[in-house]
Amino acid sequence: MDQKTRQWKTKKAEILGQLGEDEIKQLYAHSIRLLKKRGDALWADMDIDTKGHVYILDQGFLRVCELNDDGKRFIVSLLGPGDFFGAILPDTQARETEDYLEVVRDARIIAIDAGIFQRVLGHHPRLVMRMANVIMARQEQFKRRMTSFLFKDVSARLAELLLQYISDYAETLPSDPEDANAPAYPIVSLTHQEIADLIGAARPVVSGIMSDWTKRGVLKKCGRLLVVHDEDRLQDLCELGSKAFEEA
Repeated sequence: MDQKTRQWKTKKAEILGQLGEDEIKQLYAHSIRLLKKRGDALWADMDIDTKGHVYILDQGFLRVCELNDDGKRFIVSLLGPGDFFGAILPDTQARETEDYLEVVRDARIIAIDAGIFQRVLGHHPRLVMRMANVIMARQEQFKRRMTSFLFKDVSARLAELLLQYISDYAETLPSDPEDANAPAYPIVSLTHQEIADLIGAARPVVSGIMSDWTKRGVLKKCGRLLVVHDEDRLQDLCELGSKAFEEA
């Protein structure tokens, strides 16, 4: 396997993990790489071909956005390294519900011919089921976000987002790099503004809440990274919002 193919296989796109070396080479031969800058908007059927390609986000972050009847933007979800979109399965070749994708952080996207991708996928029934489950989970996540906007305060929405992020991307930071047995804590590599946009809140409000949680030991700042020190308390905040500390 050449160096480029090996590098591609070892990226965080876990959906490729069950494929063989020859299948990886076949997909790679029918793929192109797209480099997009922060702030770029990718419109379905214009900037991206959701009917003819499968896209895997190799690096960076994208926001899935919808526009309401008044032209206001609603952020549906966040896509990070390893996430995919487009004509993933034969039944999803129609244009997806999102109006556009917005680049949150400089992104490298792998575009694969949908016909080739689905042909390779046909040899892996378990992988088809796994991807179908991911699609259903994404739909459920959208429903939860809508419920959160209607019934949860900013603290609860913030806690929910952080829990979802560390569940999806599983990035950790060891408490002591020189001790292999030291506990590792989940990290979130989003800025305050990015978080505020995702939960529909003002950045100063989000910064104030996170500052309070840091003082209480729920979070810790490590350079530009946000470290989650107390997932249990974060879960309480997700369920109870600002009332969690009142009942502690």
